[in-house]
Amino acid sequence: MTDTLTLTEQLAQWNRRATAPMHALNRSMGNSEGWATTLVAACADPKTQSAASWLLLQHLAADDAVLSGADSSALIGHLTMLSAWDAQLHALQILPKLVIAADKADAVNSFVMPLLASNRKLVRAWANYGLAMVAAQHDRFKAGALTTLGEALERETTGSVRVRVKRGIALLTS
Repeated sequence: MTDTLTLTEQLAQWNRRATAPMHALNRSMGNSEGWATTLVAACADPKTQSAASWLLLQHLAADDAVLSGADSSALIGHLTMLSAWDAQLHALQILPKLVIAADKADAVNSFVMPLLASNRKLVRAWANYGLAMVAAQHDRFKAGALTTLGEALERETTGSVRVRVKRGIALLTS
């Protein structure tokens, strides 16, 4: 990827495997004001959502940052537009970095619930933890989340999923 390409073109060209170009892009632009906001907006586009969500996850992890309330609300608004499984996974992994406003909790919960049945183990694992994240911020989801997580723990045989389920239960019971 070259500097002559627009950001949208660079995001759209990502092959979902080679991380070096994305790391380079994050290093060159990651300290720019509004970088997180730009990435959140790019999550709405099916052509750029995989790269944008991956970069947003890396950006937040590197700075141990939390998305602002406005960026959190915007990303939550884009959740239903995430069609790529990897973008869905990245969004689930970003949930701990979101401020989930009371009026957005139902939208996050609605995004997470169908992903609990995903054929992809990592998506399923993070969806279970995402359910706990919503419940940790909004008590009205706690009883249902604990029931769902308890059922998942009994049913799941995949180790990575069981670990996230246990962490979700621990988050809600500690």
